[in-house]
Amino acid sequence: MLEPGYWPNPSEKMLPLPCNGIVVVVVVVVVVVVVVVVVVVVVVVVVVVVVEVVVEVVVVVEVVIVAVVVVVEVVVVETAVAATTTAIAIRNDDDDDDDDDDDDDDDDDDDDGGDDEDDDDDDDDDGGDDGDNDDDGDDDILKKRRGGLLNGGGGEAEKEEEEEEEQEQEEQEQEQEEQEEQEQEEQEQEEQEQEEQEQEEED
Repeated sequence: MLEPGYWPNPSEKMLPLPCNGIVVVVVVVVVVVVVVVVVVVVVVVVVVVVVEVVVEVVVVVEVVIVAVVVVVEVVVVETAVAATTTAIAIRNDDDDDDDDDDDDDDDDDDDDGGDDEDDDDDDDDDGGDDGDNDDDGDDDILKKRRGGLLNGGGGEAEKEEEEEEEQEQEEQEQEQEEQEEQEQEEQEQEEQEQEEQEQEEED
């Protein structure tokens, strides 16, 4: 048998087989370690790059979200302000129209009163033109007085007329008070609306 480390051709001696096996194992282990290290480095680099890209994307998304929120807030605020201003303007127009209508009604009432006075004047003129009409008026007055005496005295007719006049005066006073109250309420509403507008403008 050959001794360990002995080769037929002494010029081509090699390491014994056990030594060759250890070297192969060491080389394989070193190669595996190098490959693993390279893979780990590559993975780390890829992860770092991916993380940076994700961070940049997140930053961009945040900026876009903030911009959208700001735009939406501006649009909502502008629309709300425009809606409130238009509503206030419409209310003011309605109030002005109501005031104009009330003024027109008052003018119509005054005109009617003037017409009634003219009618009274016409009656007076007719009485002045026709003497017979005055006599007829006197006869009517005498008849009323006689009827009043027959009914228990002419004082009752005068009392009724006075009561009617007092009722008319009271109704007129009530109407005036109601009109004044309405005007005061409208003034208060206008003042409140003006204050609200000023507050909104300040905001």
